Amino acid sequence: MKKNTLLAISAAFVYSISALGINSALAGTSEVRSEVNPSKLFYLKGEAPTGSRIPSIDATSTIPFNKRFEALTAEQQNLVKTRFDDLHNNDTPPFPTSGLRAIYKPLVNANQAFGDDSDLNITAKINSSGFVSGVAVHNSDNPQLVNYIEQHLQQVKFEPANCNGVACDMDFPIEINFN
Repeated sequence: MKKNTLLAISAAFVYSISALGINSALAGTSEVRSEVNPSKLFYLKGEAPTGSRIPSIDATSTIPFNKRFEALTAEQQNLVKTRFDDLHNNDTPPFPTSGLRAIYKPLVNANQAFGDDSDLNITAKINSSGFVSGVAVHNSDNPQLVNYIEQHLQQVKFEPANCNGVACDMDFPIEINFN
């Protein structure tokens, strides 16, 4: 049986609360959540439950799941940048070329498939060409989940970070609490 999940991805990325689901360790405090304007939320939709044509909502976000970094508004870009230390004003972090959906939809699916309720801290090392050069999955005792995450992230193409006008290596942090 499929477990219904809801994914909350970072205060910079997502605003969502659910008793069944995946809540990000990055989701921040209730004070941060209360400041989010619900009219500016974006949805990562799942499958429609049996007997319905209305798809489930796997995640809600203040950052669109289907946009590249440069297509985000200045406000959305600033929210993303808060997840990265030492970025200067003109620097940009690495970001999936097809948007956050490329990362988070498979993580929802992995949670459904493997049923792992671990708090995960994932670090994807993005090289200056935009490829994932390494993945570290922390806090999981499920080797199948770790292997899935590593294999999946290796396939995601990123726009590389830009440091002082030059493409550079940078870590892309992902923190998720499956519960």
